[in-house]
Amino acid sequence: MKLLKLIALLILVPLLMTAFGAWEKMRADEDQADLQTLAVNLNESIPKLRELVAERPAALVTVGDEKMGASLALSRFEDAAEEMDTMLALAAVRVGLTVATIALGTIAALIGALALAATIAAGGIARQSRARMLRTFEAGRKILPYVLVSHIAIIAAAAATIIVFEALGMWHIGRMSSGDFKLLLAGAAIAFGCLFTAWNMFKQLGLMLQMFEPTPMDALGRTVSEAESPALWDYVRGLATRLSALPPDHIVVGLTEGFYVTSHDVLLQPSAQVLQGRTLYLPLPYLATLDRDETSAIIGHELGHFAGADTEYSQRFVPIYDGVSRSLHVVAGSIIEGDLLQRTMMRPAFLFGVFFMEQFDHSVNHWKREREFAADATGVRVSSAEAAGAALVRSVAMMPRIDHVLSARAEAPEATTEDAIEQLLRELSGAPLTAPDEHLAERLPHPTDSHPPTRNRIEALGTTVPAVLARGLRPVTVSDGLRTLDGYLGDAAPLRSALSDDFDAHVKAQDQEITELLQAHAAAVQDETRLTEGARKQGIFHYVLGGFFLLVSISMIVTALMTANTLGTALPVMLIVAGLFVVLSAILLWRGRLYIVDNDKPVITLTPDHFIITNVAQPVPIAHIDDMGLQVGHGVRITLTIDADAPMPTVLPLKMGARGAKLNKRKRTLTILLAQVSANGERMKPDQLLDLLSNYLKAGQARHLLKDRTA
Repeated sequence: MKLLKLIALLILVPLLMTAFGAWEKMRADEDQADLQTLAVNLNESIPKLRELVAERPAALVTVGDEKMGASLALSRFEDAAEEMDTMLALAAVRVGLTVATIALGTIAALIGALALAATIAAGGIARQSRARMLRTFEAGRKILPYVLVSHIAIIAAAAATIIVFEALGMWHIGRMSSGDFKLLLAGAAIAFGCLFTAWNMFKQLGLMLQMFEPTPMDALGRTVSEAESPALWDYVRGLATRLSALPPDHIVVGLTEGFYVTSHDVLLQPSAQVLQGRTLYLPLPYLATLDRDETSAIIGHELGHFAGADTEYSQRFVPIYDGVSRSLHVVAGSIIEGDLLQRTMMRPAFLFGVFFMEQFDHSVNHWKREREFAADATGVRVSSAEAAGAALVRSVAMMPRIDHVLSARAEAPEATTEDAIEQLLRELSGAPLTAPDEHLAERLPHPTDSHPPTRNRIEALGTTVPAVLARGLRPVTVSDGLRTLDGYLGDAAPLRSALSDDFDAHVKAQDQEITELLQAHAAAVQDETRLTEGARKQGIFHYVLGGFFLLVSISMIVTALMTANTLGTALPVMLIVAGLFVVLSAILLWRGRLYIVDNDKPVITLTPDHFIITNVAQPVPIAHIDDMGLQVGHGVRITLTIDADAPMPTVLPLKMGARGAKLNKRKRTLTILLAQVSANGERMKPDQLLDLLSNYLKAGQARHLLKDRTA
């Protein structure tokens, strides 16, 4: 579906413009030929008319189908001749505009077709080898922003040429009326808007480039220098040497995530320090509970991404690819929060960016899987298959419990005075570790890669889950865990305490940020808003139209009765038609009365916490509304989707023609159809109504969430 949308936006729309330009050129050529013929006729006729006027001033001549005096004809011909140079120049300009439209539309279609074809081809090339995937992706991400900007700018310019052509077609020989000039000015304004869009597109180039530029990845932790922990650095460097791998430039320790190594720029929190180069991340909860061989297997696995043929891929492609994926999410947010013009201009480019990434997804996932198995084999070289398998089992068994403890600490950081590591070790030691089959099918947490299922990785090592299960599920003890960390880090207590404080502060800052955002949404709406149909003008129009058909029907009936003898068999037909007009008139008058009588009756009353709908028995809590839709076409259709866990509202029957909600129990929707909408007596445009409804929804949901957070 995405490909079809892109074909329509990038190829079919420009081709339609090209076809329209070709049709305009046919018209322009005909108009130019007619003007040239007229110019020749004027040049031949004016001397003859001058001679005729000199000989017989009162003579009559025929111009087209009109007879007039020779003097008047001469005056008109001379006026037309004076304007002919301007008309011929405008005709030439119009021909040039059609050529420009055809050229611009064709170029845009070619650019779109080539961009799509090249992207699809790049996806195919990427499946052949990692080196080719790297080269094609790098070339694509650099070229595509400029291609997309050019395409959108060319489309806008083509639209401007079409509009200017049609506007210039209003220019004619003879006196131009004020209406003609108004239409010309309107066309000029629209054309200027198109050209402004093209210019503004180049101003959006920065956002387009951002779409294809990697952004740093966030990490919550602290760097450990060689001076602070020489034993840890010696250990890691020793593993790198044994594997002929590049050692890390930075070692970061933290509480969240799993083990990983990356060449991404890392934005370290809470220090806001940006780390460049190779960064090895060590999660202390896992580091404390794995033995030396198991840790060597996992760190060896991570360092294996910087050994041999995987080095270039890990250092160049992975950071860029994952960074671009994050950038697309950032740009998506910018588009959503941007204005209508930005959303309109950026949508095709954003769709293409997503499509571009999708072409590489299959290849990337294939090579990720292959490189994870290869990295596992690398880790075994500094450990053993049993230790590597046990490390995987142990990590998978501890992962949900570690996540649970950290989540509980985040919700109630004041509930314990222990540092997070002691708290985790105590919780892990309190009950035996288990690794159900569904846990063994999980992927280990990693901020960039999607690892293969754990069971497959263990089997690829040449061992089985039962063979490593007992070792992987051995009990956790607090003292052993703390002693293990001290062996890597020296006295780890200060670092454990600092990381715990960082975690608590980070959670508190996030909580405060969310609270402030919810409070801002909740405060944005304080008063009630009455939504009425406000269709008095439509009511008057229906009255007038109904009255007209009523008069027509009455006149038909009177005529039929007066001429009944002469109508013969046509009498019944005439009476049937008159009867139909009476029915139509009655419907229009009844509908007009409803529009006028119900003009000020609220159909929906928006409050900070509820939507009160005229025929719904109870106010609908905003917290119960899962989604809202707005369609504009033949009237305005508002659709409210009720949350699956909320009770269904009770909808009362409506009087015929009255406005209210219709309930669809299967879809759990309330639908309100109105001719138009006014808010507190002011007519609402669709975008204004959408903003109004969205503000009330966000405010009501924010109030509900704030109550839950307070509770």
